[in-house]
Amino acid sequence: MQSIKKALYAFMATLMFISCSKEDNELEVRQFDPIKDKAIGETITLSNDKGIPFPEGSKVFKNDDGVFTIVLPENMYYLIANDTRSRQLSKVAEISVHCDCTQGTDCSPLKKDGVYYCIMASTCKTCERKVYSNSRSVVLKGIINVKEEVSLINTSDKKEYKCMKTEVLNLPEVKTGINNFYLKIYNGNIPDFIKQNKEISSKEYVYVKANVFGYTMVLPVLRNSIESHNSKEIEIISKITCDCDWGTGCVKKRAFGGVYCDSGPDCASCVMYDN
Repeated sequence: MQSIKKALYAFMATLMFISCSKEDNELEVRQFDPIKDKAIGETITLSNDKGIPFPEGSKVFKNDDGVFTIVLPENMYYLIANDTRSRQLSKVAEISVHCDCTQGTDCSPLKKDGVYYCIMASTCKTCERKVYSNSRSVVLKGIINVKEEVSLINTSDKKEYKCMKTEVLNLPEVKTGINNFYLKIYNGNIPDFIKQNKEISSKEYVYVKANVFGYTMVLPVLRNSIESHNSKEIEIISKITCDCDWGTGCVKKRAFGGVYCDSGPDCASCVMYDN
């Protein structure tokens, strides 16, 4: 009995040590300064570097090997794949990031507008950002809040939404979220054309922009539900075109009765234009 107690105390002490060690290694990432870091901001814009999503509440811990671990807030997950062309996603609550200066020294993290970047000092000529999950090299494809509900986008909403990806639509949480949205707005009676993934069946329906877990697509709703409540705040979409501003492969597709611009593996910046 005595030996069991000793083993239990030792185990608890180990847990406390690990917990304290991790908290002691928490790092306060340097915040972008629009005046001091003006040149850095211009470099980020010109390079089209999307960085790593770093939402409010995220934490960074520095490991002994110089690699940084980003831990997301509750219910948020990074979407990762094995390589750039893979469309099979996995959800992880944390990733490891290595800001590696391959020519020179000093390539360190910086956060700007909710995004985490690896920034070169003047002593570094080439900086590479490497992402790992469970010690395995991975490609970061996006981020998702699984508790977020599908909602319509107001014209006053200035947030930038990413173009939807087919692999994101295939996530169970996203499928369930879209279905729940339809059940709510159609009072449990989802129209057949939506179930069959077809075009709008009559003029009583219209397309509107929707926020689908941080990604954008257009979904069909009843025309009178928009016109009777808020004709100015919710814009009716009559035409959708897709274009890749950086690369190739931004294609218009249909899913769950809606339309989206699929950002393929060769398109770094997919844009949806409406009307």
